[in-house]
Amino acid sequence: MPEQDDHIHPDAAVAPGYLANHAARVFNRLVDAALRPYGLSLSLIGPIMLLSWKGPMLQRDLVRSSAIKQPAMVALLDKLEAITRYCHANWAAVACLTGWA
Repeated sequence: MPEQDDHIHPDAAVAPGYLANHAARVFNRLVDAALRPYGLSLSLIGPIMLLSWKGPMLQRDLVRSSAIKQPAMVALLDKLEAITRYCHANWAAVACLTGWA
């Protein structure tokens, strides 16, 4: 059995709900770490996939189609816009780094 953590009750450490929640948090941290060098995060992937699937959408439709609330969606779209501006301004460097050249 894995090492016990003093902050976790022994029964909770084997409870399915706790294990699923813990696995999700570990997964989120690993994915965020892998995406960070590209200026992305797991929170941005949902809207990116939705836009890729449905094409251009109004902000209110993005909110309706996702689990993200309006204020958080505004912040996510601002971040995506900043990434897009950076990529357009530095296209040669981005293409070189990503192998798209």
